[in-house]
Amino acid sequence: METVERTPLVSGGLRIEGPSRDTLADRAYRSIRIAIINRELVPDRYYSEAWLAGLLGVSRTPTHYALLQLELEGIVEIVAQRGFRVRQIPQSEFEEFYELRILLETNVLRKLAPAVEEESLATLRDFLERQRRVVEDPITFQDLDEGFHRFMAETAGLHRTAAIIHSLRGILWLGTSTRPASEREAVVDEHAAIVEGLAARDPEAAVAALVRHLRTSQERYKAMVEETEASAAS
Repeated sequence: METVERTPLVSGGLRIEGPSRDTLADRAYRSIRIAIINRELVPDRYYSEAWLAGLLGVSRTPTHYALLQLELEGIVEIVAQRGFRVRQIPQSEFEEFYELRILLETNVLRKLAPAVEEESLATLRDFLERQRRVVEDPITFQDLDEGFHRFMAETAGLHRTAAIIHSLRGILWLGTSTRPASEREAVVDEHAAIVEGLAARDPEAAVAALVRHLRTSQERYKAMVEETEASAAS
């Protein structure tokens, strides 16, 4: 039976995350997202918005806006008179996520590669170096991963595409946050191959590297799901 959660699931409770320069809603969003990734908030259980706001130590307004953003991303469901709950994301949605990203980002690279400037390449290489330094920190790593892909779209002048990529970040976090550090190191190498294709002004090389990167990530996720299901069945 579904219940409304009124007590913290972890001894320390939740806490506001993110830079102080961000809005409270942005910081609440980040805190809730991390709590979902860490399974401090779990699927198929209703939670009170007022309870969550109190746990975060903020008012209901930023908490509500954060939940609306997560609902837009398909991560939570808000139900009148009941509160909100974390959704169980079906495998089909993850499959759609990867197909959509391939469609969007191959177009980005075909537009960006022929005219990419050295300054933009330097920024992309800086993303790579920063990712290499934080492979043991999945939260910071994922922030940089998202930034790497969005930067390419913005630099190509595809601002609406960049906004769509940004809107997919919830699925990205849920699907990749638990990967081991060795896989995050491999992701940086995959990103580097994309940058090499751009540096050569070779759209097809960049596209091929991107597709390999996303398909590899997709296979890693499927393997993780299969391993989890096998462990649950044993």
